[in-house]
Parts: sequence; structure tokens; C-alpha cells
Amino acid sequence: MSLIVDGPRAPEGELEAALLRAHQLIDSMVSLHRGGSTRSSFVPLSGEGAVREAVCELADGARHSVSRSAPGHGATTGHTGAAINALRDAGRRGVRVRMLYAAGALSGEEIWSVSRREVPWEVRVAGGEVRNVLIVDGRVALVSCDTGRSETLGMITEDPALVRTLDQLMAGTWHAAREPVGYQRQWQWIRGPEVRRVLWQLRTGAIDEVAAADLGMSLRTYRRHVAKIMHVLGATSRFQAGMRAVELGLLSETDRT
Repeated sequence: MSLIVDGPRAPEGELEAALLRAHQLIDSMVSLHRGGSTRSSFVPLSGEGAVREAVCELADGARHSVSRSAPGHGATTGHTGAAINALRDAGRRGVRVRMLYAAGALSGEEIWSVSRREVPWEVRVAGGEVRNVLIVDGRVALVSCDTGRSETLGMITEDPALVRTLDQLMAGTWHAAREPVGYQRQWQWIRGPEVRRVLWQLRTGAIDEVAAADLGMSLRTYRRHVAKIMHVLGATSRFQAGMRAVELGLLSETDRT
């Protein structure tokens, strides 16, 4: 999802394991924060302001590379105001800056504003799940999350294994992501009525032959749609593609027919 390292993409099994470890890191972060832990490998942060200030400080201290990923919705992006300015200034100093958003960001102004800025940074959109992560110079990472109770928590770590795990996860996500304009075209396609009917079949777990017959299309056409859907959504299975379609609000009861 350099901070997003260059090089070959890790095998899908390794990326899934990295994703699991990243989720465990976030769970541990919340538990440590609530339990008052002072483990030396973690620096806990409480509140959106504290997280934003930490993003600025880490970006200001970057020497080579900064990678920032965000879900792309609401206030949890952490890309606004001072944080954007800190990332911009890092880019102007010659630091390589990469901004990775989830597909939900396409409906907001932020991603387009960032893309238009005359700063040497790269912006991409990922089809799958994207966590709120900042990685600086491959040595320190900041992970933040909304706990669902109007509370933003964050954790800074310099633990080499954890930073490497997050780096690997972001690298795979980045290489599979697309530039905003290109992804928007794909997003418009996947929201079309015919494709949403295919998504419903994936959601229900129908086998290809049955699904194609039910939709009145050839098996070849159906499978071509499925392959493109999985690519756009960053899914590794048909069922996962259906589930992500639900999570992203692409399906409704009217898509049954």
C-alpha cells in the first residue's frame, strides 16, 4: 500500500498475511492505548489533532520517502490542512511522496485537489481496503483509526518487523492501484446496471454457468466481466468481490433482477 518500496510485488499469500498482521497491529494499538501501556516500541496518540500533528512532524523530518494511505472518507483521511502542507513541503525538498486513497475518495474534493497541486508527488486509488498509515524513510510508521465512538487513536512505531510488514502491504496495494482519472473510469463502469447484476451473482455465490444463464449472457462475457470486477475491486476471489461491492454501496435489492 522508498516507503512504498520499489520492486516486485509480493505473492498474494504474503500480502494477505501482511494485511492480517497490520489489522492485529491496529487492534493492539487500541488495546494498548486504552490499557495505558507504555511499551517502548510504541508511542500512543489520542485525538485527531494529535494524530495530525504527528503526521506533520514525521513528514517534516523525512529525508528520502513518505508514503501515506487513507480510507478516503470523512475526517479520518488525515490529509487536510497542515498535514497536506507538510507533505507538500516534503515533496518540494525532493522527498518522494506517494498518496494512496481508497475508492471512496473519488466522490470527494480532496483527492482531486491533491492531484492538481504542482508538487512532485504521486496519487493513486486502490480498489480494496486501505488503512490510515504513514511510513517515513522505511524506518517509522504511524497507524491511526477511528474506533467508531467518535474517537481517533494513533500509534507510532519504529519496530523494524512491524514497519516492514506495513511497508510490504502498502507496496502490494500501490502496485495494484491506479491513477485517479483512470480509476474513476473503471468506477463508472462498475456502477453500471449490467455490471451490478453480475456483482449480485458474485454476492450470492452462484457458479459461473448458472449466473451467466440467469443473466442471459454468454459464459465468456460473464467471466470477462468477473475478471474486470475483481481487478477494479482488488479482490482475490469472486465472493470477496461481492462482499466488497456491498461494503462500497454498489449493490441494492433492485440488482437482483
